[in-house]
Amino acid sequence: MTEEGLVLSEIRKGHTVEEIQAAVEPVLLVSPDLKEMEED
Repeated sequence: MTEEGLVLSEIRKGHTVEEIQAAVEPVLLVSPDLKEMEED
């Protein structure tokens, strides 16, 4: 979270930014360092 809004910094493998944005109400700011989440 920043003053500008909610920042998407990690994404789960197999999902897209567009899918995540469609699932949440606030507009997401995509981090320039967006990375794939590590799975256990």
